[in-house]
Amino acid sequence: GDPDVNPGAEDEPYDGVDSDCDERGDYDADGDGHASSDYGGDDCDDANSSINPSAEETWYDGLDQDCDGNDDDQDGDGISVEDDCDDTDPEIGTGCGDDTGDVDTAQATLDTGGLAPDKLEGGFSGGGCAGCASGGAAPVGIAGLFAFVSTLMRRRRN
Repeated sequence: GDPDVNPGAEDEPYDGVDSDCDERGDYDADGDGHASSDYGGDDCDDANSSINPSAEETWYDGLDQDCDGNDDDQDGDGISVEDDCDDTDPEIGTGCGDDTGDVDTAQATLDTGGLAPDKLEGGFSGGGCAGCASGGAAPVGIAGLFAFVSTLMRRRRN
């Protein structure tokens, strides 16, 4: 009975009327299947169909694609990436390089013959990575030292 409601009409989102008769929710302006959080739904950006609770998060890009309020804490331990030694492991947080033995492998510059700290056999000794900030060598166990020397010897022969 309303001439403004028909399949050819333009639908005005959020007015409570399905003017174009497409039976989509009137509170889902971007058509991603999630109603706007401004109207009781769970879509935090109803103007962008690639941002909704079903979207996959792209970490650290400044956008919250999945609307969970988190873009800088991938492991969910409550510590943002700027302060987290390993943001893929919730067991490793802050305190890298102190007496906890945590090592910030992403930021540490180690003189280990090109081996990543986590690849050294035997790992780091209990003192953590005291020389990491200055670019010095980190203390390693005897097995790590052996792996380092073996690598250097192999490189010399080649």
